[in-house]
Amino acid sequence: MIIKFENFEHKSDYFKDNVLFLFHGSNQGKVEDCTNFIINLKREKNNIELVNLHSEELKKGELSRVFNENCSLNLFGNKVLLKIYINSDKIGKEFVSLLSDLEGDNLVVVAKSDQLPPKSLIRSFFEKNENAICVPCYEENSKEKLLYIQNYLKKEGIEFNTSELNILSNSLPNERLEIKSELEKIIILFKNFGKQHSFDFFLSHISESSYSDQSKFIFSLSSKQTKGFIKNYNSFTNFGSDNIKLVSYLLEHFFRLLVIKNKLNDGLDIKQALKQLKPPVFFKDVVFFEKQVLELTLDEINQMIRKLYQCKKSLIDGTWSSPFSLLYTLLCFLRRDA
Repeated sequence: MIIKFENFEHKSDYFKDNVLFLFHGSNQGKVEDCTNFIINLKREKNNIELVNLHSEELKKGELSRVFNENCSLNLFGNKVLLKIYINSDKIGKEFVSLLSDLEGDNLVVVAKSDQLPPKSLIRSFFEKNENAICVPCYEENSKEKLLYIQNYLKKEGIEFNTSELNILSNSLPNERLEIKSELEKIIILFKNFGKQHSFDFFLSHISESSYSDQSKFIFSLSSKQTKGFIKNYNSFTNFGSDNIKLVSYLLEHFFRLLVIKNKLNDGLDIKQALKQLKPPVFFKDVVFFEKQVLELTLDEINQMIRKLYQCKKSLIDGTWSSPFSLLYTLLCFLRRDA
C-alpha cells in the first residue's frame, strides 16, 4: 500500500511489524532516511543481520538463493534484513514472485530505488499489497524543506530567525542529500566562527551549483535570455519528465513579480516593495529581480501567469500535447520584443 512520506516519517511505529518495504523516488536523501529508519526500528526490537544487494550485480538464480538462505533465522537465531538497491525492472518478475511466496516475518526486505515507472512490476506489487509498504520519495516541498532545515540546525545548537530560515530554504535545492551537504558546511563554519559573522557570511558559502539548480534557469528565462535555453530546460525538467516542477517554479516567480509590480503602482518605490515581499528575494538575485520588475509590463506578467496555469492544467490532465504547449509558451515569451 502507498504511504505518504510525511505519514511514514511521523507515524513510523505503525509499520514496525511490517516486513516488506519499498522506498523509491528522485529524492535519494528521503530514500536513505526511510531505509535507515527501518533498519534502526527493527534493531530496537531484535538483533538483525544486514545483507546488502544490488540488482545490477546479481547473477542468474542468485536472488532466489539469497531468499532461500535467509527466510529463516540465522545461526545465531537472528532475523535477516535484506536491503536491495534496484536500478531497473530486470529482476521484477523473479523478485515479485519471491516476495509473493514469502511466509512469516523472519526475513525483512527493504527495496530502494530511483523513481520507478507506474507500470513497474515491483512498484505495482508494493502499491497493491496491503501487507507491503510503498513510500514515494519526491523532492521536498517548501514546508518540508523549511522544517527539515530548522530541525537539522537546531540539533547542532544553531538557530536562525524566521526570515533567515526562509532565505536559506529558498537558496537550497529540494533534494535532501544536497540540503544536508550544504547544511554541514554551515554547521562547520558556525562551530569555528560562532556568531562572529553575519547570516550573509554563512549564506555566501552555499555552493554555486546548489544555488543555480534552483534559481538560475528561472531568472534567465524570466529575463528572456535565450542562450542555453534547451540545455537548461532539459536539465531542469529531466528532459521534459518533470514539466510540472518547472511550471510551478515559474508561476511562483511571476506571482512575486506581480506582487511587486502592484506595490509600485500603489506608490511604493522598488526598495520598499521588496522589503515587504515574503519570503524575501535571495540577496544574489535582488539586482536581476529588480530589473525584471522594471522591464516586464503588467500585461506581460498577467498573460504569462494565465498561460502557465493553462499549461499546468493540461500537464496534470495528461493531455498528450501539453509538453509542446509549454515549450511553445516559453519560446513565445522569450521571443517577445527580441
